[in-house]
Amino acid sequence: MNQMCHRMWKVLAIRVAGAALTIPASALAGGDVGGDVEAKFLMVINEPGTYRLSEDLVVTDAHTTAIEINADDVTIDLNGFSIYGTGSCTQPPVSCSLVGTGNGIHALGRERVVIKNGGIYGMGNVGIYLKSNSSQLESVHVSGNGSGGIVMFGGLIRNSVIEHNGGDGIAGVDILLKESVISENRQYGFKAYGDSSYADSTFGGNNNNGIQVDAHATSHSGNLCNAMACSNNLFR
Repeated sequence: MNQMCHRMWKVLAIRVAGAALTIPASALAGGDVGGDVEAKFLMVINEPGTYRLSEDLVVTDAHTTAIEINADDVTIDLNGFSIYGTGSCTQPPVSCSLVGTGNGIHALGRERVVIKNGGIYGMGNVGIYLKSNSSQLESVHVSGNGSGGIVMFGGLIRNSVIEHNGGDGIAGVDILLKESVISENRQYGFKAYGDSSYADSTFGGNNNNGIQVDAHATSHSGNLCNAMACSNNLFR
């Protein structure tokens, strides 16, 4: 990132290892957008590599995506920092403010995307949206996002907390969920199709204390749903 971009975006402090980073002019637009909403991105990653946050990243409207991934083989290490949007969600029954089209991290048709070690809060749409094969999310905290926590098409979620989001905690296809806590989301805790499964995870308070996990996913050992074995809380 050149010095001019650094001056323009002091809130962005990214250290890049072996990759380029661009900030499009459209990201300069702020505020709420009415009518047809054009996709806006605060940052766009166009090259493979490892990207590490060195401070929190702040998005100033509900229709802007924080990070758009346009390359394969990208690792985003949040490095203990967080991405913050403008929204928030109440305790159950969950209701969210400033819902929009912006995601925390977004990728379409990419391979081998890794996101780890930090939080994503208050985005207008979902915290993480990955239409990407063989992705991995590890040690992420996703909370208070307007339309849901994580949408994923193929990959692993491990050692994470997904809570207080305004839709499903986790939704998608071909997801392996392990060693995570999914709680108090507005809809299902885990709604996944295809070859999806979950193990050693805890669900509670999702779906207004109703059914926690959609039965299309396979339950392995160590799962609890509202303090009971998840087999008692499934729905097809």
